[in-house]
Amino acid sequence: MLVIAVLWVVVFIPSWFQSRVDAERYAPSSVGLKPQVENTKISVNAPVASRLRLATERSRRLRRTKNTMSVLATLTILGSVTLAFFAFQNPLLFVAIGLGMLVGLFALLVAIKAAGELNKTLIKVAQSKTELTASLAKTWREAILPSIDAESDSRAWTPNPLPSPAYKSRIGELEIPNVASVTEISNSRKNFDTQNEINTILKKRRATA
Repeated sequence: MLVIAVLWVVVFIPSWFQSRVDAERYAPSSVGLKPQVENTKISVNAPVASRLRLATERSRRLRRTKNTMSVLATLTILGSVTLAFFAFQNPLLFVAIGLGMLVGLFALLVAIKAAGELNKTLIKVAQSKTELTASLAKTWREAILPSIDAESDSRAWTPNPLPSPAYKSRIGELEIPNVASVTEISNSRKNFDTQNEINTILKKRRATA
């Protein structure tokens, strides 16, 4: 009875308290997700909601299996250790001790395996919740944006389109460059000689005057 009382205090009460804490922790999210799951059954989000529901149920089963097997392994191992003190008086108890150790070892392995699978399932649950939230946000945005566009004021200010760059409008045109005019040297020399003759004539007139 003392062993059972110790097991009850050490194993059952913490396990029960942890289950209550987990239930209170996940209850609001589960309640909040139920309407979302119901609303998405007829939409494209139904597969995501279905995966979320299956993963949640599997996590509950794995948590229950882990707790049960942990308690069973603890009970059988402690029971075998307790029987070991009386086995020297009754050798037949060694058979019970061996069976108890085998059962305890098997239960311990199952509990470890269930704990590993539970961690993987919780990761899948978190990913499914993220996908469901993103899908709901996308669906809500696609549903609300047309109504917002329909209610937009036609007199509202709209930006003027920017003019196209000038170089794009001139593509394909032939540009004639401005080239400097070239004066022949012979013509310049002829003009220079004529100017000298005029100056000579003017000097002669001023001298005679």
